[in-house]
Amino acid sequence: MPGLDDSMTTMVRTMYEVLTKDNGLDLMMRLQAKYPDKDVISLGKLLGIPAVFISDYQLTIELENSKKVVRSDQAKVAMEALGQKTLLVSGYQMPGKTGEESRHAHLESRDNVQSEMHPKHRVRWMEQMRPIMENHIKGKGEKNMSNATRDIASGSISSLLFGKEDRNKVAETLLLPVFAQTVRGSRTRAAIDKKYWGEIPDGYMRYSRRVMSYFTPFVGEYTDGKKETEEGLLRHFVDLHKAGKVSKEWVRDQVITMYGAGADTTKHTMDFMLFSLSEHPEIQHKLRQVFQERYQELFGDKQFDDLSVVEMNELIKKIPEINYFVKETLRRYPTAPLTVRKNLEDINIGGENIPAGASIFVPILLMNVDQKYWGSDAMEFNPDRFSPTASAERDSKALMTFYTGIHRCLGESFAYAELELFLTLILGHSSGVERVTTDEKALKQFTNGTMQIKGPVEYQFS
Repeated sequence: MPGLDDSMTTMVRTMYEVLTKDNGLDLMMRLQAKYPDKDVISLGKLLGIPAVFISDYQLTIELENSKKVVRSDQAKVAMEALGQKTLLVSGYQMPGKTGEESRHAHLESRDNVQSEMHPKHRVRWMEQMRPIMENHIKGKGEKNMSNATRDIASGSISSLLFGKEDRNKVAETLLLPVFAQTVRGSRTRAAIDKKYWGEIPDGYMRYSRRVMSYFTPFVGEYTDGKKETEEGLLRHFVDLHKAGKVSKEWVRDQVITMYGAGADTTKHTMDFMLFSLSEHPEIQHKLRQVFQERYQELFGDKQFDDLSVVEMNELIKKIPEINYFVKETLRRYPTAPLTVRKNLEDINIGGENIPAGASIFVPILLMNVDQKYWGSDAMEFNPDRFSPTASAERDSKALMTFYTGIHRCLGESFAYAELELFLTLILGHSSGVERVTTDEKALKQFTNGTMQIKGPVEYQFS
């Protein structure tokens, strides 16, 4: 494998530092440009450990299909600091287990969750999310949507996990930005700086203990049979526990994982959807025209407020442009721009030998704007690239935002239901959305584990 020469050492050394300050795309593209004919670049000289950078989505699929990789050890450190020992859904190598045992446990864990994340539940999800979203979207005037998307995302994932019961309690008790940024920020630092592998920052530890001190008794009330819930994913988890298939710790850890990951990612995606609507008024105008035309065809003079969730879901199906817009937002602004894997044994990817235990950096953000697959306008925001005609010759797997293989995001179907409903309600309850905030600091895009806009950002709803 080609190594890094001295001119690249400083640049790559600051990869994670850069990611915490901006979106890191320029850095990734410069690294790729340095070796234009290489899709696998060695970082071993820099990090002092076996490490590679894979910049091609097809090789990433090959990597996952090899069945010889797990999530990286560096990322596991932060999770262990949180006190989680059974985070199997995330695919880490767990304490006391070999890599292969962890992989099998991960697959079993996914099977326990998969059925409840099927698209067949879409209408039920939308029924629960609609009032949460409309509470912030309905009405004219200027709105601080940075706060609104936080509440919407937190409330929506809470409704998935807990149903209506306890949803507000969870949303109010956990400060979403603090929880998500603390966990992801420490994990990011741990991946590049060895001193954090055995030493997690005090601030992170304090909040970790707070999260665990809340969730352990909260979930314990249900697993111990002191409280009952007929709704939400927690009901399914408790049933698995009662059947002896999973431990109480497993239930708690999955609740924490899905809450933290689901709320954090969708909040930032909603922010980028609003940003893109206002940044590209011609795209917003075209989307609203299509929305109005299809709405009239389906419902005539019926008021949007009077639509049932079933009717709203049917409307979304008849307007594929809504899906195109969501996908383009996910492509251009993937909430997790970089992930890291570890191979359990020696493997050969793209003709390059990678020794067992290597850290494998997978730049999702870079893959999503690779001109080789997305064309010369890959950096532009263009939802029409997902139309049947435009996407006919492109592999659907090229969109890497939800990743691939057994580590593909379990919440993908829920995320699409949530984001498509969010956009539909904006189109139905307003005639236009214009960004009011002009402060460059507030509009700054950066990455602290997740790609985001600093905020707060206000929008005028007309």
